[in-house]
Amino acid sequence: MKLKTIDPHLLKDKDIAEDALIKLIMVKEELDDFIENLEMLSDKEFRQNMDTALEEYKRGETLSGTIAGLRNQSNDNLQS
Repeated sequence: MKLKTIDPHLLKDKDIAEDALIKLIMVKEELDDFIENLEMLSDKEFRQNMDTALEEYKRGETLSGTIAGLRNQSNDNLQS
């Protein structure tokens, strides 16, 4: 495969190379997250649980809060 639009010598410039690596790492993380989301949504049990949770939310049957708050509540329950 031959590069037609990118001069590979550009990567000899330290700033350009660092910027390119940072952007590639960011894209990799986004792709990893995307693939993980697709895998979770492909899991029938997860999908059923998500649908149930959304219905409970629509009916107002869920608690609201933050992850940190839920973590604290969970820790409090474990210590009790």
